[in-house]
Amino acid sequence: MNLSLLKKISATFLLSSLGLVMIQANAPAALSFEIPESLSVPNGQTLLLKSKAKGDQIYTCKAISSDSSGYGNQPDTYQWTLKAPEAVLFNAKGVQKGKHYLGPTWEWQDGSKVQGKVKTKVDAPDAQSIPWLLLEAKQPTDQKTDTRGVLSPVQWVQRLNTAGGKAPKTGCDRPNQNQEIRVLYTADYYFYGNRP
Repeated sequence: MNLSLLKKISATFLLSSLGLVMIQANAPAALSFEIPESLSVPNGQTLLLKSKAKGDQIYTCKAISSDSSGYGNQPDTYQWTLKAPEAVLFNAKGVQKGKHYLGPTWEWQDGSKVQGKVKTKVDAPDAQSIPWLLLEAKQPTDQKTDTRGVLSPVQWVQRLNTAGGKAPKTGCDRPNQNQEIRVLYTADYYFYGNRP
């Protein structure tokens, strides 16, 4: 084979490979799991940020029903009830960048926050893990919130790829009423909105 032709073929292959690498570098990272259709964000939304969370789901033992016999109305059914999440948010390099807490609220290190309201819930593939969620951002009520921060343009949040965090099925009864427990969990949060 002609050496000049071989060099041209090699150069073409190299440039094609580099182009493919550049396209892949600019494309969003592929998910290693399938998102249920009911958790899809509306058309026109752009993925602004992905964050890994690690922390606790905090539960309180609460009475959920009462004795209806009319003799004192003593609580007779108890259940672990979610009080709040408490987690740290990490970027893709594993560096702590924010926190997640009651609301549910996500707060980034630049001071920007988003608070969500659950729109859709789907059981996690692992029965021991908390559900996957689609949440819509609530309008901020705090006028001092910085509107230029990372989370400021967020309109939708997905909680996916959860591990752990589910309340235990036992241990909540009258002697343990109002007791709190923490259950370790991890999750991926995807933040969507319109780019500023």
